Amino acid sequence: MKKLFIVFLLISITAITTYATNLRGYVQKCNQYNECSPSTYSLVQLYYWDGSQWAPGSYTYTGADGYYYFYKIDPGNYYVYVNSKYWYQISIKNMSWQDIAVFKYNF
Repeated sequence: MKKLFIVFLLISITAITTYATNLRGYVQKCNQYNECSPSTYSLVQLYYWDGSQWAPGSYTYTGADGYYYFYKIDPGNYYVYVNSKYWYQISIKNMSWQDIAVFKYNF
C-alpha cells in the first residue's frame, strides 16, 4: 500500500509541475501617425533554440481580430517572427495559458 501511495504521489507531482502552455498574442499594424488596427491574417512563426541555432517550430495566422494562438508549447525562450520580417523574444512560463504582449509594427 505504501509503494502504491508513493507511485501515485510521484505521478501527481509530475502532472502538476509539467505544463504545455497555450499562448495567445495580438498583432497590430500602425501607420506613420501611430493609428493602429488589427493585423489580419498575418503569418506568425515560433522559433526555438535547438541546441545550436534558432529553428522554426510551429506557425499560425492571426485571425480577423489580430489574435493568434499556439497550443501545447513547452516552457522556455522563443522568438516570434511576424510576417517574415519582425522578430521579438518571449519567455514561456510553466502555466496553462499565457498572454503575450501586444506586438505593433509600422507599414
